[in-house]
Amino acid sequence: MKQVYTVAEIKEILGISKNAAYNFIRYNPPFRVVKIGETYRISKASFDKWLAETMDITIDTIK
Repeated sequence: MKQVYTVAEIKEILGISKNAAYNFIRYNPPFRVVKIGETYRISKASFDKWLAETMDITIDTIK
């Protein structure tokens, strides 16, 4: 089972540019990010939880 996302995967999930994805994970991200050398890995559980909570807030705001 997959436990981490790459920046490219986050970019695709969120529908943002590569630069926006890197800026998002570098500066106080709302989920767990680990940097290994020059590579970033994002905790899947942490990101998925944040995304679900964000979507709930957004949907509630629209209603």
